[in-house]
Amino acid sequence: MDDLLADVDEIMELARESGLFTSLCTLSEPAAGGRVPSGTYTDVFGLVDLPCMDAPESMSTGISANEITSLSAISATGNRHVLLDRYYPGCKDWARKGWRATIKSPDLSITVYDLLGSEPDSQCTQTRLRMTKVTV
Repeated sequence: MDDLLADVDEIMELARESGLFTSLCTLSEPAAGGRVPSGTYTDVFGLVDLPCMDAPESMSTGISANEITSLSAISATGNRHVLLDRYYPGCKDWARKGWRATIKSPDLSITVYDLLGSEPDSQCTQTRLRMTKVTV
């Protein structure tokens, strides 16, 4: 088992060096406002500018090579899958607490998402986030 964990650590270091984790993720929680939500968010201490890999969510009902579908039948939901470059064992409660994630891309564009779910990986090296785009 120790050999496997050493191999995973080596692979993660290669992934970091390759530039896969080029975006930054900042997690925010709803600001305290009594019983009425304030609509404002504050950054969570220690969870600011985390290196991450941001990608469109893979959908099992997506387009396959042998599927015939017209373009009008294909829709985008704005969901994202983000892989944080570290293990955060307490992440399972983040979505339940109403947290948001702000992703800064390498081109410096910024997008805010609501968290739909989060989970640590089984090797204790990364954390996965499932998010949807915040619309006003």
